[in-house]
Amino acid sequence: LAPAYRPFTGMIFCEECGSVCYRRTSKNRKGEYNYYGCGCRQRNGRDACDNGASVREDLLMERIKRTYEEVFADADSIIEDAIEEARKLMQSNRGELQRVRGQIGELDKKIGSMTRLLVDPDIDATAKRAVSRQVGELEAERERLQNAVAELASDANDNTARLAGAVRQALTEAQESLATVTTPTEMRDFIEQYVGPMVLRADGQIERKGLETPAETQTAPAEAGAVKRSIAGVGFEPT
Repeated sequence: LAPAYRPFTGMIFCEECGSVCYRRTSKNRKGEYNYYGCGCRQRNGRDACDNGASVREDLLMERIKRTYEEVFADADSIIEDAIEEARKLMQSNRGELQRVRGQIGELDKKIGSMTRLLVDPDIDATAKRAVSRQVGELEAERERLQNAVAELASDANDNTARLAGAVRQALTEAQESLATVTTPTEMRDFIEQYVGPMVLRADGQIERKGLETPAETQTAPAEAGAVKRSIAGVGFEPT
């Protein structure tokens, strides 16, 4: 049998020492609750880590569900935000386009100069044949660069369209996945795939671990899984 997990097994880490947070159960007159706190501190005592904070399992689950329900309800806004980030990142392509176009301009000058040599009556036939070969090589290089320009321009449009479709698909899959969650282990699978690791701060706040900067996010992920990671935790702020 596959092991049964709690929703946050191995998914919450202590901000202070980096150890995984362990679950502990506490009972009071209102009921029984599961809490997650620094594993190092629980194993080795209070002196092992200064982070004495804990987070209640059911409250954190409610927050994640509420957050994603809000995300699903505002999917168009999420997609537009992703596209806007992609547009910003694709501005870097403009520099490459300018560089390649500059190379094409230089080739045009060389081709023009050599073409004039071909009609110069003072140039002998042997030299003209050599010049003709060089012109052919330069024209082939120019065509290659021209194709590169067309590809860069095409990619910018195609990537934006692909990104919008991929994010929408990832949101749909996440919504369907959350709707079918019935056990703690299934909830843990959802959290691993769509939220990712979290950090328990000393003030009791929870936030995603290792948030990526926009510059580190691909504009057009090749796999749906990469897009899922790019939207994982969208709107999930510290509790």
